[in-house]
Amino acid sequence: TDAYVRSTNNLESDFGPAQRERISDSLVPLVQGVDGVAAAEGQLQVQRAQYLDRKGKPIGDPGSGSPAFGFNWQTVEALNPYTLVPYLGETSRAPTAANEVVMDLGTAKEAGFKIGDTVTILFTNEQLPRDEFKVVGVTKFGDADRPLGATIALFTLAETQRVNATPGRLDGVLATSDPDISQAGLVDRIEQV
Repeated sequence: TDAYVRSTNNLESDFGPAQRERISDSLVPLVQGVDGVAAAEGQLQVQRAQYLDRKGKPIGDPGSGSPAFGFNWQTVEALNPYTLVPYLGETSRAPTAANEVVMDLGTAKEAGFKIGDTVTILFTNEQLPRDEFKVVGVTKFGDADRPLGATIALFTLAETQRVNATPGRLDGVLATSDPDISQAGLVDRIEQV
């Protein structure tokens, strides 16, 4: 990622440092159209996307242990830190439908899930406290089975917005530059637009 577009507005929080206000997903095509941008894509995080094991018990403890994050799957390979891996003889693929999820390899191993299984995920969204998804892929974060012990659920962007109760909103826009443009040069061009 050569540039990250986000809001300049901070939202104060009683639970830790201030966070940036979300931005409109209509900024993605604007960033994509900047001269020198090779690719751009929106990013959105779900603060709690906690898997339930086969007995219905939550995996991990985001309140006092490793976090349970959800994100949208980045379809642009250069912007995606996750790598799909084959698992138990099955081929992994990216999520393409609302009821599909890609699970981190560490959770799949620990909880005994495999590609094709249905898994229940808990969310912070009060209107959607939980939902079921089909595991369509398993992923690694670089060389790690999971990033720093966190569990990861990766959805389509539209589904990430739905489970997060943030339709049309993003945390930011990731961008990568053409080979002949520096990171600083790309940031300058995006800021001008």
